[in-house]
Amino acid sequence: MRKIFFLLLLSGGCTYAQECGTDELHQYRMQHEPGYAQQLEELESQIQQRLADRQTTVNETYYIPIVVHVINTGGAVGTGNNISNSQITNAIDGMNDRFANLTGFGADAGIVFCLADTDPDGNPTTGIVRVNATAVPGYAQYGVVHSASPTCLGVSSNTLKDLSKWPVYDYYNIWVVNSICSSSGSLAGYATYPNSTDNPYYGMVIRSDYFSILQTTPAHEMGHGLFLYHTFEGDVNDTTCPGNTNCNLFGDRVCDTPPHKRSNCGTTTECSTQTPFANSAHNYMSYCSVRNRFTQNQSDRMRATVSSLPFANVEPCGTLGRTETAAVRVDWYPNPANGKLNIIGTEKQGRIEIWNSHGQMLYESSIDKADTIDISHFATGVYLVKFHNQETTTTKKLIIK
Repeated sequence: MRKIFFLLLLSGGCTYAQECGTDELHQYRMQHEPGYAQQLEELESQIQQRLADRQTTVNETYYIPIVVHVINTGGAVGTGNNISNSQITNAIDGMNDRFANLTGFGADAGIVFCLADTDPDGNPTTGIVRVNATAVPGYAQYGVVHSASPTCLGVSSNTLKDLSKWPVYDYYNIWVVNSICSSSGSLAGYATYPNSTDNPYYGMVIRSDYFSILQTTPAHEMGHGLFLYHTFEGDVNDTTCPGNTNCNLFGDRVCDTPPHKRSNCGTTTECSTQTPFANSAHNYMSYCSVRNRFTQNQSDRMRATVSSLPFANVEPCGTLGRTETAAVRVDWYPNPANGKLNIIGTEKQGRIEIWNSHGQMLYESSIDKADTIDISHFATGVYLVKFHNQETTTTKKLIIK
């Protein structure tokens, strides 16, 4: 019944009344954060190479564990900005439905988000953390400021995130807040682009009233978190058509979303004759009122990004971080690894393989009980380790720093 209601809701659309603050944050970091631009260029190069290799079309679902930090102002759970557990789980359900193309207008991204079931210390968790921030100066009255803004008096973004954040190697962090202030006014949310796999502040900040199943904002901001730009990227505040001489390198870097100005939300745009324009006018990464799709090329780009992120898993939600099955147990340390992969325990003899994110097998050997594998010649990055025997296969992510 929820799925049917959700489909009807999306066909009518949700208005994105407040602007997203990702662009403003991005421009601020470009000007004030040394190395930021180069890191984005390096990630863009990796993504374009993976797209060229067509590794994003593999029929494999990525599972991303989420932790939601509810930075509240002291009300009871379920009241005001201290939103209920059900609102949180419904918001994630809505985000998953949109990424899965429930409307049928776009493409299934093959990415599933789930609340974490294990905390950084290995203890069971709901994936929801609540922080009463009434004692933090400026937060209750002004909320959070996501970049330097002389007109805002709230708490800086990093100061707020320092109240509660989990390691970005293992989780995607979402901070739910009471208000977001910027020089352009109140915002619904913003996200950081994945410029560095060890940036402790990587994640999404979203206003509590926008983190719900009824809003497309969580999907919009998660799109930014997985390195999607706005469909109107480069329109210079709605004053000019974005450049599009090379759709892989200009505008939103996606070829099946015709360029447009942010106010172009009708059936046509003066910026392009490419069809279908609905791919942009009804896109989750636009500012238009009826948003119902990620396109195939956007899904490919997000999957290319996800394959480089350390928290992405190929194991279903509920088994994240576990290496045991009924027949096979494989463990190693350290992870993240550096120099050597120390296999400390297996049950039953089998074959171990190490694959890179381009789908290439870099190592293969039989293994039994214990072994040490030299990985000093491997580049830093995210790999998959697969252990096979006659009964089953176990797959786990390996991080090399």
